[in-house]
Amino acid sequence: MKYETAKNLNNTRFKRLIGVAKPVFDEMVKVLKAEYQVKHARSGRKPKLAIEDLLVATLQHLKEYRTYD
Repeated sequence: MKYETAKNLNNTRFKRLIGVAKPVFDEMVKVLKAEYQVKHARSGRKPKLAIEDLLVATLQHLKEYRTYD
């Protein structure tokens, strides 16, 4: 699911789908954008996915990935 679709959900459904609340997600995006700009300040190619979409995919994977330790 893309972030554009998920951001229109209410807080309960957003947390159920992604695994974190909207304010926490927004704070994570702020931190990631700042770090991305520092790390890739002089790099050339732009990413194909937005940082929000990458974070959604990562959080969904971590939420659904089961370990049997």
